[in-house]
Amino acid sequence: MRLNPQHAHSMRNRIKPDAVLVIGPIRSRIHPAHESHPTSHDRPAPHGVSRRVSSFVRPSPTRETPTYRANHPSMHLSDVNGLGTPPPTDFLTRVRVRYCECDPMGVAHHASYIPWLEIGRTELLRQSGMSYAQLEEAGVLLVIVKLDVRYRRSVRYDDVVEVHTTVKPGSRVKIEHSYELRVTERLGRGTNELAAVASTTLACVDREGKIRELPDFLVVRESKP
Repeated sequence: MRLNPQHAHSMRNRIKPDAVLVIGPIRSRIHPAHESHPTSHDRPAPHGVSRRVSSFVRPSPTRETPTYRANHPSMHLSDVNGLGTPPPTDFLTRVRVRYCECDPMGVAHHASYIPWLEIGRTELLRQSGMSYAQLEEAGVLLVIVKLDVRYRRSVRYDDVVEVHTTVKPGSRVKIEHSYELRVTERLGRGTNELAAVASTTLACVDREGKIRELPDFLVVRESKP
């Protein structure tokens, strides 16, 4: 919106120092600085004019704001080992294939398998009494350094896929998982078709990306005969 210079000069003389001028595509209005500014949801749009999101919508809290810290209490690294217990070495998770995970032929896209693997290992971790979100809050991050998927059969829209996740013995700084993905339901009927096998290796790093040791309860050791 372009203002006439003479009009702008007279307008400046009428605006109080503690006021804010808001000029939008619908209409202009002066709001005193101490008042809360209306959002686009507070006023009806004129007939024939599409609604626009106001720039005065309050941003979401960040990690540095008191609101975020109140809802996300921080956890010290020394607290991690005390809260977690060793998770099971294997776990079953079921997912139903969504429409957005398929190609135009109704077959699950090969990239859709990767989130299913993540669901499998994060739910296995949750059995320890700690979630991955809590680990990250404590500065323990697990990053993928190796991923291998072998596809056996097609998975289709609305199939139920059973993800069998197994954690293998590793080192003090990495976790290795293996996976079997089986279709256990198709079109309302039970089945048992092996769809894919996979494996991942996760390295443990700190917030700066430097290698660090895993919490004790996540270290999987070789079982003694």
